[in-house]
Amino acid sequence: MPMAAAWLAVIVIGGISGLVALCLCWFLIGFGGQDSAEKHGISDTLSSRLGGVVIVFYLLFNAAYLWSFAGYSLSSLEGAVLTFVTIFFLMGLVEDITSKLTARIRFSLMVLASLGLMWFVSDLRLADVGIAWVDWILELSTVASIAFSALCLAFLPNAFNTADGANGLVGGIGLTVLAALALMTTNSLGVLQASGAVGCLVFLIFNLYTGRFFLGDGGAYAIGVLVGTSLIVVANSTNVSAWFLLALIFYPAADLIWSMARRIVGRRPVFEPDEEHLHNLIFYWISRQVSSKKLANNLTGLTIVTVFCLFPVILAWSNAISLDGALWSYIVAGLWLLYAISWFILRKYGSGPAGVFFGR
Repeated sequence: MPMAAAWLAVIVIGGISGLVALCLCWFLIGFGGQDSAEKHGISDTLSSRLGGVVIVFYLLFNAAYLWSFAGYSLSSLEGAVLTFVTIFFLMGLVEDITSKLTARIRFSLMVLASLGLMWFVSDLRLADVGIAWVDWILELSTVASIAFSALCLAFLPNAFNTADGANGLVGGIGLTVLAALALMTTNSLGVLQASGAVGCLVFLIFNLYTGRFFLGDGGAYAIGVLVGTSLIVVANSTNVSAWFLLALIFYPAADLIWSMARRIVGRRPVFEPDEEHLHNLIFYWISRQVSSKKLANNLTGLTIVTVFCLFPVILAWSNAISLDGALWSYIVAGLWLLYAISWFILRKYGSGPAGVFFGR
């Protein structure tokens, strides 16, 4: 009965596109993409890494539906973004199924693909964002603008993938960010943002309910690219503060930066995974308070989404701080302080010996 209710919710929320996308996902699961419990510091069950199929194919099916039956014509920019999302998704899907692409190779391919996108689609190159050092780089030359924009866009999918360690975490951030941009700003990617938000919601129904349905590399990359291109378009075409946009994606960006710093200081490979992300540490603490690991997993993801992503949205939605307000830089600084304090306090709950500062 509960599973039937979940499928019914998908039909109500995602319609025919959501149902087809979910059925396709269940079909593709038969070809591979299983993830063993040993590969996760949080999940302790055999699971599927193909949940991202739901989001990407919902985007594609919904775009096809709008074009065929609703008379909506995708712009060249929307077409380029959809194509780019699909390319990144397929890159991650290959890794999800075969596990043969190393993180270094994937990142290199992402940088090359992003450079190509920036070269051919000028609307996706960052313009002045109101942050002095960033604007200085962007104004150096066209090549500098393309290179910096490409690095930022390649960084974000990796950040989303690194943060994909708890039920509802990356899917919830994707849902919150895309819905906020679609509802609170007027930009040329609004339709894709709304579709992406619905796709994330469809995915979250089964991710949170079963605990066996993960985004995988493909899904995390797809959400990261859609969010990244959306942020660029909003930054370039509206007066929304760049600091507000950074606040929306704070957790995945900060988590990857912090992880890289820990690995460098600990003299470990930058691309090496570990189990000392903040979401791991929060899970270890919550799991000592509740008996169900699945509940602890869900609470971990939803807590991070609420504190580090939904909170800035609520501030903006309630007009406590305007979208172009100068206070957003202080909000980002406050989120950094909260992240660091939480990490150091909760670190003692991590698995294994604490080791040296920033390392294990």
